[in-house]
Amino acid sequence: MPSTIQEKAALYNASTVLTLFLGVLCGLVGLYVVDFAVSLFLIDRAVLARQVGRSVGLGDYARLASLASAAAIVGGALGSEFESDEAVRRAAYGKRERQRREQAERERREADTAQSG
Repeated sequence: MPSTIQEKAALYNASTVLTLFLGVLCGLVGLYVVDFAVSLFLIDRAVLARQVGRSVGLGDYARLASLASAAAIVGGALGSEFESDEAVRRAAYGKRERQRREQAERERREADTAQSG
């Protein structure tokens, strides 16, 4: 059981990194699976074969799903650039973590005020 503040911080950081990694991985796999299924459903094999100039198989649909997933990721990353800092904080931190950060910020401001006054 972690006993020091540094050990607890390391444990929290490691669990956060692992959680984010697993969340992103699940999101990517989910996006790919949805793109693959949608491409199979919406794009007729004969139409795709006519566009690429040869017969097509599941590998072609898999590559198409990869391309669509990559485009969605880039589009999402570009779109997230337009989010405000506050919206990002609300999405990234839970309510208790936000409260802890706000409390720490208030205490820091009070200490700065007491020191300068």
